[in-house]
Amino acid sequence: MKLHIDFDSYFVNAQRLLNKELCNTPCVIYAGSDEDFFNQDAKYIDNKIAFMSSIEVIRSENKVIDYRHFTAIAVSYEAKKYGVKVGDKLNIAYQKCPNLKIARSNIRFYKELSFKVRQFLESKIPVIEQFSIDEFFGDLEGFKKDAEVLDYAKYLQKELLDKFGLPASIGINNSKWGAKFLTDLAKPFGIRMEYDLSNAIKGIDIKNFAGIGREIQKYLRAYGVNTLDELLQKEYLLDKYGKNGKKIIARIKGVDNEKVEETKDIKSHAISKSFKPISDYDELRRRVKILARYLCVWISKHKYHPKKIEISIKYGNKLEHIGIEIMQPFDEKNLIDNAVKGFEILMKNTKNVSVYYIGIAANNLDKTYCENIFQNTTKNQKLNETLSAIRDKFGISCIKYGG
Repeated sequence: MKLHIDFDSYFVNAQRLLNKELCNTPCVIYAGSDEDFFNQDAKYIDNKIAFMSSIEVIRSENKVIDYRHFTAIAVSYEAKKYGVKVGDKLNIAYQKCPNLKIARSNIRFYKELSFKVRQFLESKIPVIEQFSIDEFFGDLEGFKKDAEVLDYAKYLQKELLDKFGLPASIGINNSKWGAKFLTDLAKPFGIRMEYDLSNAIKGIDIKNFAGIGREIQKYLRAYGVNTLDELLQKEYLLDKYGKNGKKIIARIKGVDNEKVEETKDIKSHAISKSFKPISDYDELRRRVKILARYLCVWISKHKYHPKKIEISIKYGNKLEHIGIEIMQPFDEKNLIDNAVKGFEILMKNTKNVSVYYIGIAANNLDKTYCENIFQNTTKNQKLNETLSAIRDKFGISCIKYGG
């Protein structure tokens, strides 16, 4: 059997370990507008959670809170009862819940706690896969009999609460993704085990199953398919999505046979920041270059070659993005130039807009590049290593490219 462990309101409950006044009361964890990130030199912090950002800045602790722009990134169950949601600006959250308590996020602490939890779970479960900062898959095959799994999950849930003060929900199924689906049904602080998913999926909206994104949702709803059981009655609708469509159907049926993997190849890495709306084109362009430079630091440290980058911006209620193919081994200046190029294309058809979010993702990451086409791979690698060493000593921003 496979299980999926997901910590309930992880950022909230982790923060409660630092501030007991947040316990048993409506509260949110908020993130600021990241102005510090663009005005101070950042540091590369060796991160033990591979998919989490390793770039950090020293934050200004005494900054006045701008309730119009600071955003709730985690919401306690007590606050959810008032209608407070992740993504709400603090002024909106206070309108919904006047007695709300707030706390600024402490991402480094959340990462360190997550790493300790992983070490604990590795001592209790033969095969562990960390799926996010607060989610883990486990494979108990050959370790526990099916009849013993439910009791063992109860034991793990109690241990996690006693040792770390973190409530968790657990889903159990023969399918990895079936277990994840059941975890959502078990929340908060519950456990749900099913051998057959056919009853569990009845009446469940398609948006609540991992892998069914907005595009597919829109497509299915156009054909009157709104729930998972309705989708299985018309599974042929996903034929147009090829292998991905077949994968989704297998996951819903609980027959995906996907393995719990201790280590997974990283195929993408992104960096993004939100800030107060800005219409100054030159300042936005500067911020694109800063984000691209910090993304390059991560790529260089891990010796990857991205084959595509994606640049995203948000303004008003719109999200615009563009992908650009990278046709050569990783080169910092080339990636930054392409990021700026993508930004300029996105901004070309907009007039006097105020952008409040920029994101840059490096996709299709690979450890090698075709040597017989590009003969300068070794030269680029040595240059990247030299730049990395200089930045380790003098700071990331000590090297910048003009233009």
